[in-house]
Amino acid sequence: MLHHIERIKQKPEHHRRMIAFGASAAITSVIALTWIAGMSGKLASFEGTTASVRDAAGSAQQSLQVQGQDPAELFERFRTQMNDLQGAQR
Repeated sequence: MLHHIERIKQKPEHHRRMIAFGASAAITSVIALTWIAGMSGKLASFEGTTASVRDAAGSAQQSLQVQGQDPAELFERFRTQMNDLQGAQR
């Protein structure tokens, strides 16, 4: 390795700059590709999580509708009760 470095030191400056640019571009590409490969697995996992949350929310809404309660009305009642509790604590 030291032999290669000594050979590069003997080259003209514009050659050394081109070698430095090429080496940094190669290293950056390897890092970027590794990062993208790692992110693709996380994004696939995130898609599944989002779908699971969506399914759970749909099931909860269906359950409330089966019980004869309007989800919007139930939410509004809950929000009113929370506001009342917060007002009482102050």
